[in-house]
Amino acid sequence: MKRAAYIIYMTVLVLSPVFFGAVEYYAYTFLILGVLLASVLLIASDALKKRAGGRTFRWPKTRFNAVWLAITVLLVLQLIPLPEAVIRFVSPTAWLAAEKSVPTSALAGQAGVPDFFAFAVYRHPVQLALCKFTAYALFFFGMLRLLDSRRRVEQTVMVILVVCIAEIFYGLCASFGEGRQVLWYKLKWDPGFFTGSYMNHNHFAGLLEIGLMLAAGYAAALTRSRKGGGFARVGIRQRFVEIARDSEKRSRWLFVAFSGVVIIVGLALSASRGGIISSAVGLLTLSVLFLFRTDHRWKGKVLLAIFAVGMIYALQAGVGFTVKRFENTPEDMKTRIRLASTTLDIFKDYPAAGIGIGNFPHVYPRYQSAFDGRVFWKHAHSDWAQFLAEAGIAGFLATMAGAVWFLAGFLQRWRQRRDPLAVCLGAALPAVVAAYATHALAEFNFHIPANFLMFTAAAAVCSSALLLERRGHKTVYGLSYRRMRVKGVGILPLLLVMVLVAWCTSKITSHFSAEAGLAAARSEQGAVGEKAEQKATKTTLNRKLAAARSAWRRDPDNAGYPYLAAEIRMQLRQEATGSEGIDAAAASGRSPADLAIIRLLEESIRLNPYPAIAHLQLGWEYTRRFDQPDYDLSWLPAADISMKRAAYFTGEKTPRHHVELGHYWTMRSTTKGPVAWVLAVWHYKKALVLEPKARVRRQAAEEIRRFVEAFYPGQVDARMAEILP
Repeated sequence: MKRAAYIIYMTVLVLSPVFFGAVEYYAYTFLILGVLLASVLLIASDALKKRAGGRTFRWPKTRFNAVWLAITVLLVLQLIPLPEAVIRFVSPTAWLAAEKSVPTSALAGQAGVPDFFAFAVYRHPVQLALCKFTAYALFFFGMLRLLDSRRRVEQTVMVILVVCIAEIFYGLCASFGEGRQVLWYKLKWDPGFFTGSYMNHNHFAGLLEIGLMLAAGYAAALTRSRKGGGFARVGIRQRFVEIARDSEKRSRWLFVAFSGVVIIVGLALSASRGGIISSAVGLLTLSVLFLFRTDHRWKGKVLLAIFAVGMIYALQAGVGFTVKRFENTPEDMKTRIRLASTTLDIFKDYPAAGIGIGNFPHVYPRYQSAFDGRVFWKHAHSDWAQFLAEAGIAGFLATMAGAVWFLAGFLQRWRQRRDPLAVCLGAALPAVVAAYATHALAEFNFHIPANFLMFTAAAAVCSSALLLERRGHKTVYGLSYRRMRVKGVGILPLLLVMVLVAWCTSKITSHFSAEAGLAAARSEQGAVGEKAEQKATKTTLNRKLAAARSAWRRDPDNAGYPYLAAEIRMQLRQEATGSEGIDAAAASGRSPADLAIIRLLEESIRLNPYPAIAHLQLGWEYTRRFDQPDYDLSWLPAADISMKRAAYFTGEKTPRHHVELGHYWTMRSTTKGPVAWVLAVWHYKKALVLEPKARVRRQAAEEIRRFVEAFYPGQVDARMAEILP
């Protein structure tokens, strides 16, 4: 079983970078399920094996357990429903957002108001984050158990280096083709970037950073050191002669050195400023660690020289594009600093428990600066700032404390070791951590599943190298375990791990099946649409609606599916009426489609209240019920609440939202009076100020004038004077 588990781990490790860094749902599903399967095989190999004391469950004794427990507990606490009083006390802003997820029918007394909420108002991203992190942690523990020999450790390092070289050569081949295409996906942005099979050159550089640190550490391990001797006593030439005596070691050293040079060139061609700077920081860290060891001091000096020579060669090879990007660094950093600063504004509103891991793209639009226009940011381009906002101060400090404790124990053991493999390859882990910590200031490599998995693999490799000890002619693996009998109370830890594995398997499988079914429906609609001159027919829309409903049944916590179903129903209504206006059937208030749209939007908001557009659409849908007996008492007040919620979440990203809000309060001002009109004027002014394009601004002003004139035909000039700056 151990051999099968190792093969599965290596397969996942190799294929994850190939498929765009495993950022797509099918790729990270493969990653998670593969790791979970291999981990179950390892657990079963222990639990099923009969020993003298009976069957036992073994768990590695390592300080990484603190990191794993800290993040797992954080994610679970963000997911579990807690009493309203607890949420209000710990995170008042989270309570405000959660309160806005309650359907207005519940507020009106038509349904019960829930008494329990979670710190993560939108739970689905946190659930996926728990699945991913569980896979990363089990991968580390599994690899730590399997890398129990020098041969296995060296094999894994070579596999990682081969992956890096293959990515670089693929990128070279792709750069000579017409256009820019990664596998079957055609890139739509600047073709000057060198990305391998990744979608982004910075994440490609993140992979190469790990490869470079491992190559440098392993090459140093293959270079024989003289005890008590320094660089001055034995020259480089003599050391190369010693290496040449062992043909196998020489061939490995040459391959590793070649890998290092190719990776350096690949880093330069990637034009990733953060990747190049972070690699320099990593190599500097590795060199400093070598300087602390008398018998390896000369290697630190050589490492810096090799990096400098490699970069000079790469520059001479023609990477002027990279140089130009460094010239533009101050301008680009303004955007990243603005993103990080705005992300810290989120942290100020959710300081204790955070917004929930993975919730950044849903919460950020409310805080987004007008300077960013309509750009949709999925990440903060700073892993430090984003993790602080998503985890809160408690989760951030607990995770950092666990990581520091793990590294402190690692370095303490590293200082005690004398074997070249342990000293040199062990030093690569602090170098990788330093490189990624630096790159995390301006990028989000920890949100790329393939890179996080590769980072975990590097941690396992370096930790295993420290645990290998030579005792005479034998090599002993010093990993210790916590052993628990699979009987009575001792079965509880095994049961907890297996429950977590089962839950992750169920969750990620349902997510994959939902996304796959929806993707198939979308591709089918696209094919039909091309034949019909891109016109969405009723048949294709109904098929897409069925796919959205099916996806929602499979993955009921994903708010995107009911919202998509509501949008499709709106399109079907538009197809039936021939316009976006209200026809007789829709205005009657008895159309089943209207009620279905309302229920779908309410469900979407119940799951995820952050998108302002959902509240806007729901508010307008409530106004379509104007012929109902309780319209003035129930439906119209519900629309008011929805529009106030939309205003709360809108922010400055989308001027169009403010136009829609202005329209609504203009309509309501005919019955609510000056209070509603003041709101309308404020939103109209906000929309015109935020709109950067003069042409669009003029069109918006004309639209506003027509709408105001419809409700105030004799006062339009006076009222427009209040709106126009």
